[in-house]
Amino acid sequence: MTLSLGIDVGGSGIKAAIVDLATGEFTTERVRVETPQPATPDSVVAATAGLIADLKHDGPIGIGFPSPIVDGVTTLASNIDPAWVGARAEDFFAAGLGAPVRVINDADAAGVAEARYGAAHGVRGLVVLLTLGTGIGSGIVHCHGWQQLADGRAALILHQSSGIAVENWNTPLTAAQLRLIELKLTSAVEYLYDKFCFHADINESN
Repeated sequence: MTLSLGIDVGGSGIKAAIVDLATGEFTTERVRVETPQPATPDSVVAATAGLIADLKHDGPIGIGFPSPIVDGVTTLASNIDPAWVGARAEDFFAAGLGAPVRVINDADAAGVAEARYGAAHGVRGLVVLLTLGTGIGSGIVHCHGWQQLADGRAALILHQSSGIAVENWNTPLTAAQLRLIELKLTSAVEYLYDKFCFHADINESN
């Protein structure tokens, strides 16, 4: 059994569990703590370290993070403090958690998981994945591979077109607003397909 500690850093909460990489199943209960506000690098790393202390994991750690990640560096701040922009996220977490760490965009992490264990497992062709949480993330899985996209493309299309802000999503929506969201998410998917589908064809022979 190959185990790894998986952590999901979100705008509202930080979640963690130890995962069996052969099956994708949790081998511990999921634990959660509120994301500190402001969500600066130091405060998020400290909250994450406190969260995972009782899991007693000795090994590599994977972290899904709400920003595009390029060579371990965060490039945007989605629902986190602007101090993260340009920060070496992998170095911050590795130092604070005392273990080897890999950080990728949270929607990309979800896409990889779906390709290996979930709805996209064994699917040939293009699968578009949208994550709906504090914000909206997007990823593409194609031919058992994945294409890293900038988190928030779908959110940007939705917010600019509909005027419905994320902070207002906790209030009841009218039928017309729900239909508008559906239409704008469809537009986001079409944008992702047209823009990226010919660049996401990797590991075709696997």
